[in-house]
Amino acid sequence: MNERLLCAFFEDLAKSEEQAENAAIEIVTSPEVPTWVENHQVVNVLRGALSEPEHFEALAKVVRELVHSALHSALVSLDGGAESAEVGQLDLVDNEGASLGGSLHEKYVDYLFETGRMT
Repeated sequence: MNERLLCAFFEDLAKSEEQAENAAIEIVTSPEVPTWVENHQVVNVLRGALSEPEHFEALAKVVRELVHSALHSALVSLDGGAESAEVGQLDLVDNEGASLGGSLHEKYVDYLFETGRMT
């Protein structure tokens, strides 16, 4: 198993969680709706409902949790822990064809603890 690649992959996933959290704060606090937002109406509803900085932070934390849950679920599926395993199982491999191994969902959570992103 390519441990260096696995760590780089997990770092990408962890950064995705962080970017989602930061984007949630940007959506509700920036003067203009960010250009990457597709549904301006929903943003305006959120802005009307959230008025305090702690509200913005709470929204951002929930968004991060949702992204984490989605990533974790995808890793569980790759590990064969979802219904798709009845049809077959996928395997992540490096460019040499070596498997990155199983238990990715557990290893990802371990990585988050090791890097101080989860307590």
